[in-house]
Amino acid sequence: MKVLLDLRAGDGVVIPSYFFGSALMAELVRSRVFERGFPPENGDALVLDIAGEAVDFEVFPTSAGFLCYEIREANPRTLRLSEDDLRLNTLRRETFYSIMAKDLEVSGQIMELGRGIWELGRKSLPGRDRSKVFFIERGVREADLIVCLMRDGYNAHCLLFHGDLPRSLEIPGKTTALALIEVRDGRFASEVFEDLAASQKPTATETGIYLEQSPPKLWICGDEFTLPTSSEDVPTDGCKYLAYLLDHPLKEISCWDLYGQAHPLLQGEIGHAVWTDDLLDQKAKQEFLRELRDARAELHEVEDDESVPEDERAAMREKVASLLEQQGKVLGIKGRSRQITSGDHTNARQNVRKALKVVIDHVQKQNDAVGIALMAALGKGDPVKFIPPPEWEI
Repeated sequence: MKVLLDLRAGDGVVIPSYFFGSALMAELVRSRVFERGFPPENGDALVLDIAGEAVDFEVFPTSAGFLCYEIREANPRTLRLSEDDLRLNTLRRETFYSIMAKDLEVSGQIMELGRGIWELGRKSLPGRDRSKVFFIERGVREADLIVCLMRDGYNAHCLLFHGDLPRSLEIPGKTTALALIEVRDGRFASEVFEDLAASQKPTATETGIYLEQSPPKLWICGDEFTLPTSSEDVPTDGCKYLAYLLDHPLKEISCWDLYGQAHPLLQGEIGHAVWTDDLLDQKAKQEFLRELRDARAELHEVEDDESVPEDERAAMREKVASLLEQQGKVLGIKGRSRQITSGDHTNARQNVRKALKVVIDHVQKQNDAVGIALMAALGKGDPVKFIPPPEWEI
C-alpha cells in the first residue's frame, strides 16, 4: 500500500530497505520490481516511516551501521539501523504495473501515455465492448487526462486510482468507469470492471479476441472460437499479432513493427526499441554505458565485501549480466550502435506470417468458412493490413 500512496506523477518512488525488510527487498530487487540503490552518506537527512508517521532523521555511519537522530528539539529519538536497512531502492514502474495488470487479468501492454497516465492493457468483458485499462497517479491534471483519453481509439475506458477518487469525469463519446484499486490478500483488485459492464449495453454480435481467458477466445459476430496456446499455456505470438490487428483494422503495419508490438520486453532499459531502424542516439548511449559502468563498479564492491548477503550479490551479478546482454543487442563490440539488418526484417516477416497461419488453421478446423475469411482479411504480404468483412462490424 505504501508504494501506491507514493506514486505521484513525475516523481520517483524511493523506498529504504528497512520498510519491507532487507530479505524481502532483496527478493523485490531480484524480480526487478525495485532497482537496488546505495546507502545514505554521512549527514544525509532522511524521512523514515515510524509506525505510520513520517519522521525526519539525520544519519551518521558507524562501524556497526548507522545512527539515526530525529530532527526535532523535544525528546528526539535515536535509531540504529544497518547499511542494508537504509539502502534507498527505486521502484521500476513498468514492472510494478505489469504485476498490477496480471493480478487484474488485463492483457499487459505497459506504457506511459502522459505524465502519470499509465496504460495497463486491454480487458475483455463477455458481451460488452473491449475496454482499455489505465492507472492514474496522483497529481495528474484533469484537463491532461481528458485530452489523453479523447485521443485514444477505444470507446470504453477503465480508470483506476488510489486515494481520492474524482467525483466524475465526462469524456465525449466514451464510456468511462472510475474506481479505486485495492490490495486484497496480497493481490491488486478493483470493482471497476463490474461498474463498466453495468454501464454498457450487451452486444449480441460482438467481434473481438480475449487473451486473458484460458484457452484464449476469438468471437466473430457472436460465434466463439478457441485459439492456440504455447507449451506454457499462454497465448501464442500469433494470437498477440491478431489481437493488435483487431484493434487496428485497415491500418498498415510492417511485420517488423508487428513483431515488436507483441514483444514489448525487447524494448531496452534505456527506452530505445531494439527493433527500430534508428541508431541509438548519443545521449541514450552515454546513459546506457554510464549505467553499465556503475553496475560493474558496484558489483566489484559487493564481491569484495564479505558482509554483503549472498542474495544481494546474486542480484547484482544478474543486473550486470542483463546489461551486458542488452549491450550485445543495441551496441557493437566497440560500443557502436548496431543497425538492424535486412536479415532481421526477413526473419520477422517469416515469424509473423507463420504465427498467424497457426491461428488461422486453428480457427479453420472449427469453422472452415470463418477460417477462410480470416485468411483473406489478413492477406499474405508485408506490410500487413487487416481488412475484415463488412459484416464483422469492426
